[in-house]
Amino acid sequence: MIKRIIPYADGHDLAASRAFYVEVFGLDVAMDDPVLGLQSSDNPSAQVLIPPHGMETPAPHFGIDVGTPAAVDAAHAEAIRRGTPVSIRSPTNHGACDGSSWRIRVAQ
Repeated sequence: MIKRIIPYADGHDLAASRAFYVEVFGLDVAMDDPVLGLQSSDNPSAQVLIPPHGMETPAPHFGIDVGTPAAVDAAHAEAIRRGTPVSIRSPTNHGACDGSSWRIRVAQ
């Protein structure tokens, strides 16, 4: 079910973050907007996302790509069945393979 898990990194200076990950680790820039998305050319599932400061509060820590809208629905239903307080937001385009992704926020 899980295609990839994507960590979000803090980066108050996106240009410096971009330079660091590209020059030190050799990652490629996969996306510039709405977040800085970097990935390995050798292993495209190895990625890191750096949102601009203040884009979303609280800032996400990681994302899980489950691949399809049906898999999102199944994960959401299982979380609800377990009594985990979650909310789901409508689709947003964040460069996922099918052009859309959903955000499910787990209440803390």
